[in-house]
Parts: sequence; structure tokens; C-alpha cells
Amino acid sequence: MSKKALIPEYIDYMAQVGWSVNDVEPDTGIFVRIRSTPQPIIGAIARMNGWTTATYSPSTDGLKQFVTLPKAAVRQRFGDWPGPPPMAIP
Repeated sequence: MSKKALIPEYIDYMAQVGWSVNDVEPDTGIFVRIRSTPQPIIGAIARMNGWTTATYSPSTDGLKQFVTLPKAAVRQRFGDWPGPPPMAIP
């Protein structure tokens, strides 16, 4: 399987890790950054895989690395904060 094909799993994994840390509840959501060469638009990939309210900017390669997953969407997917940690690294 290619690295690009694994990106949706990486996004979900990192979002769940961020949501499961119970030091401070995220106030706006979870920010995910994935660097790759060539750099895909991480936010577009997130939206295509169910994060329909994800926000991102494709204007530069640097910004293509980031996506914001809103708190309500993360709560809907993983339950109330802090959620359970993910089972395994993809």
C-alpha cells in the first residue's frame, strides 16, 4: 500500500490520539500535520474520508500539510472527551 493511501488512517489515528489526551480539553478541535513529498493537500484527503467540516488552505506547500478537525466532528467520531486512545498505529 502506498504512503498516500495510508494518509486517511494517519489522520484518524492522530485525531484520536489528540482527543484521548486528558490534560486539557481541545477548545476548537484537533490540528493534524502530515509532511510528505510530493505534498498532498491533507485537508482535501480528510474531507474525502468523512471529515466533511475539516478546514484547510491549499495555497502553499507548507499549508497543504495542515488540517483542522472541528471539535464537534471529533466528538461525533470518537465520543466525549477524553476519548479512548487508538488501538494501533496504522
